[in-house]
Amino acid sequence: MAGKKSLESRKSTLKEVNESINEKGDKIKQLEDSYDKAYDKRMEVENDDNIDDEVKNAYREKSAETLRGFIEKGKDAANDLNKELNKLKELKQENDDAIKANEQGKKRAEAMDKAASERNIESNTAEKFVSHDEVLNKFGGEIGDAKKQVEALQKSAGNLKRFRDS
Repeated sequence: MAGKKSLESRKSTLKEVNESINEKGDKIKQLEDSYDKAYDKRMEVENDDNIDDEVKNAYREKSAETLRGFIEKGKDAANDLNKELNKLKELKQENDDAIKANEQGKKRAEAMDKAASERNIESNTAEKFVSHDEVLNKFGGEIGDAKKQVEALQKSAGNLKRFRDS
């Protein structure tokens, strides 16, 4: 499976995934802000002694419904990020396959360089594999960073403050 997609193609896919992650992150931040505002307003009404208990109860019911809606949207947002996480896992596997193939190529190139050297022929074929290895490893780090961002967003989206209807 190594080499099925070029490095440039994988980089393009990672760029698209990162853009999607950023968009979803912005939506999650807006969701958190909206939740916090609704929760704060609920607490403000609850703690206001000038508001009638009947009005407080009606507001409590309505705000509980609103807050539950935000919690559900948070769970949905966390689940939506699974698509991005799966793409990242696929990219990581493709990159790992490319690293393995590069390592095999480097070993063959080193053998060719050694054989050429024994015949007094200059050959630096293996050096190309070393520099490509660095590029692949750096790209693997970028994939890992994106994965951490997705996991943090999933945790944030799935962990909106819970409330009690008491």
